[in-house]
Amino acid sequence: MAKNTRDILLDYTFDEIHKYGYFQASTSDILKKCHIPKGSMYHYFSSKHDLTLCVINERVKPKTVKNYKIVVKDSYFESLIAFLEKIDFSKKAFYYGCVMHKLIVETAQHDKEFKSALYAIYEMVNEHFKTILDAAVQEGEIKKCDTKEKANFILTALLGAISLKNDAALAALVKELRVLKPLKKQTRHTKQQTLF
Repeated sequence: MAKNTRDILLDYTFDEIHKYGYFQASTSDILKKCHIPKGSMYHYFSSKHDLTLCVINERVKPKTVKNYKIVVKDSYFESLIAFLEKIDFSKKAFYYGCVMHKLIVETAQHDKEFKSALYAIYEMVNEHFKTILDAAVQEGEIKKCDTKEKANFILTALLGAISLKNDAALAALVKELRVLKPLKKQTRHTKQQTLF
């Protein structure tokens, strides 16, 4: 099925914003790349702001949810760790950083609509991580902790590592999380003594 003009505009705008950020993404470059006249854009969107708000809701949101989705296999906690260890900065999803994070840093202080939409996405991802941690606590895979706080720590550290393409920061995050695992109970081996 061929994409309609609106979808083409959303796709190209998403790519430009992911590469260059909101302020550097040029509407004329977007229109040139997707071979759409300016008038056609204004048929669907009243401004670059309106176009970007639709990109946030219709492209950034589903792609971010997909990129941060943790598929649980045997263990909730080990699935989280496996997810973090498999983050690949060279893949398309993170090659230019995290688009949600890039837009939060760039626009949240300047635009209430962008801030509201982007923080809603951030909270969805944060809640997903919290749900994984809650289940890990319930299953005894990790120590009892403030899972909301830990989820926020994981997400902010992860976003920083992705923005910097810093493997060492990612490894440090995983190492820090490993301290959540409970100490294995050691069985006491008592030496039998013969008393006379």
